[in-house]
Amino acid sequence: MRSLPSVLDFFTRKREAQVFDLIEDFVKIVNECVVNLKEVTDSIREKRIPDLEERYLAIDKLESKADGVRREISELLVKGVFFAHLREDLLNLVEKIDNMADWSENAVGILAETTPQFELLFTMFELKEMSEYVDLCVKSSSKLLEAIRSLKNNNAKEVIRLLHEIEDFEEQGDELKSRLIKYLIKESRGYHPIDVIQMKEFILMIDNVLDSAEDASDVILLMIAKGYE
Repeated sequence: MRSLPSVLDFFTRKREAQVFDLIEDFVKIVNECVVNLKEVTDSIREKRIPDLEERYLAIDKLESKADGVRREISELLVKGVFFAHLREDLLNLVEKIDNMADWSENAVGILAETTPQFELLFTMFELKEMSEYVDLCVKSSSKLLEAIRSLKNNNAKEVIRLLHEIEDFEEQGDELKSRLIKYLIKESRGYHPIDVIQMKEFILMIDNVLDSAEDASDVILLMIAKGYE
């Protein structure tokens, strides 16, 4: 049975360490995207609707920045910097993390560009469940960043603990998603159907952020498992 360092000992090599430094930077940017998503929901709850456009532009810039870092990482990986048995996993990891930024931007976009009826927005975003739901995205993103840092430090035990937390967040999110959709349907009478559909789409996009975080955690777990073959 091999130890984790035997798989990740390439962190000590200059070019390989460069890739993981870039991945850490990448996750930091994605984390900022998710935090902006949280700030958007706070703005709505506090009825600061004019902030929506500003936040959407901010998250759009962050997502574009993330895309640039992702391309740089991908170029280094396809040039053969990493061991063959990890290259595909790392490319997959970056893709899953990038999905978190994409879904965060899409969620903010559906609020900023189409803006469902204000009364419906205020009703939904005043719910404790909505705040908890979006908070889970921030927690998942933060834990993923911690996991990447622990991975760089060859701390397998800590990595696994963090990844299990992300799994738990996704399960909590599924429960909150169901409750929010049920509430939306129950209160839908009196609101325009398109507004109700847009709000449901927002709820589902938050779920996609959480799913993407769990997908990324699964990839990391696979990398660790390969270290024990």
